[in-house]
Amino acid sequence: MRAVLYARVSSEEQVDNWSLSAQRHAFGEICHQKGWQADHIYSEEGVSAHTDSIEKRPKFKRLLKDCQDKAFDIVVVHSLDRWSRNLKVTLESFKILADNNIAFVSITENIDYSTPEGKLFISMIGAFAQYFSDSLSKHTSKGLKERAVNGLPNGDIPFGYRRVDKDNPRKKEGYIYIVPDEAEAVKKIFQLYSSGQWTLSKLADWLNEQGFRTRNKRQITDSNGGNTSGPRLFSLYSVQGRIQA
Repeated sequence: MRAVLYARVSSEEQVDNWSLSAQRHAFGEICHQKGWQADHIYSEEGVSAHTDSIEKRPKFKRLLKDCQDKAFDIVVVHSLDRWSRNLKVTLESFKILADNNIAFVSITENIDYSTPEGKLFISMIGAFAQYFSDSLSKHTSKGLKERAVNGLPNGDIPFGYRRVDKDNPRKKEGYIYIVPDEAEAVKKIFQLYSSGQWTLSKLADWLNEQGFRTRNKRQITDSNGGNTSGPRLFSLYSVQGRIQA
């Protein structure tokens, strides 16, 4: 059986039993006891396990990719909190282990998922992770649609509009309102663009000449215009409770 270690310390955990050397030593001992082949060590220094983003843990991300490539049979950690302190990451990563029939062993808690029963438990966690993900996606989609139906924006506010200030007592917070001078500019760039004589770059130059800027006060270009130029950016909108194209 090919075993790998995932070892991790945050910047304040470089002492006592949390040191990388202590984790490596414990890994060597358990491999010797179990007769496993100590194949590789994924060491992560100065990285917190509280984050809900696997992208912020490059060695952890690499390990999960290697799981999918069937590069080993067992993942060993010194303790469960070396692996993850975030439920979302724990569920997502255990699903990857289950999908690829990779066992999981935590030395400190004496948890051994290399047994048939242990692998079944990981599969159950993986199934729960899939249910959690599907359910979250369903409710997120429902929430976005509900906002659109109620005239509320999803994402950045387009050029020509502003979000209602929470301190404005005359308008309902969360809604957007038309900015007259920007709205006129939007109509104008549609007209210019539809003529076939104006490129996005020329439209950006025209907006700059009129004194318009991006939301962060920069000059508008064809690449940073974002929600500022180009009819395609205004192709979806909400009118009277209906989503229009």
